[in-house]
Amino acid sequence: MTEDRQADLSALRNGDAQAIQDALAHYAPWLRLLARHQVETQFQRKFDPSDVAQQAMVEALGSFESFEGKTEAELAAWLRKILAHVLSHEVRRFRGTKKRDMNREQSLDQQLEQTATRFRSHLAATDPSPSAHAVNRELEFELAKALEHLPEDYREVI
Repeated sequence: MTEDRQADLSALRNGDAQAIQDALAHYAPWLRLLARHQVETQFQRKFDPSDVAQQAMVEALGSFESFEGKTEAELAAWLRKILAHVLSHEVRRFRGTKKRDMNREQSLDQQLEQTATRFRSHLAATDPSPSAHAVNRELEFELAKALEHLPEDYREVI
């Protein structure tokens, strides 16, 4: 993690509103990418993954005082958990109260972690040092930002 990112996390811990907004803006493309990969085909016409990611950021902003982490990885995990909560709420809302096969249910948080792990595996370096992990996480965010600029149909193909 760069010194700038470490300083940003310190500002977050101090409740700096601008730092919180900047951090959420940094994670926004990544959250949208995770949401896009988690929304099942049957729900894609019911709600937009970008809306789910936006709602997750709104919830994160509103409950940031409950964030107790000290690292960028902890912040990413916390945001991923909020995204899982928002996704599960949307799925329940559109799935209704129909009986479900409990054997087929999977944790959305676990699915989001698997998606993030898949992204990291594509960016994986041979050196498992902490700095390599930080570089990979930055590459993951850069990939998400780059995908945001592509037309929707291109993003679907990728």
